[in-house]
Amino acid sequence: MKGVVAYVPNLMDRSRFGSSVEFINRLSLLTEVEANVLIVDLSSPGVLAHLPENQYVIGYAPHVDETLLDDEASVSGCNEALARSVFFRRLPEILKTYE
Repeated sequence: MKGVVAYVPNLMDRSRFGSSVEFINRLSLLTEVEANVLIVDLSSPGVLAHLPENQYVIGYAPHVDETLLDDEASVSGCNEALARSVFFRRLPEILKTYE
């Protein structure tokens, strides 16, 4: 099983993850992930429809997208939905925990 797998289309966001993260480039691959944690950019179109059922998922989105963070993400199977600023502040801790 892999440590941390991420679906993060934004290249600027990807640069903040470091080298220990495996990135997925296609939504269709999300349902096949077997990792300690899957990280997803919740603001990416279609991502909620592809979240795997039996996988721990941490997602992030802009803080102004309250409906997505508070409701839609959890209904779709996201275990933790964080505001983008909070997520990137916690990212070192998340990576250390799930590697």
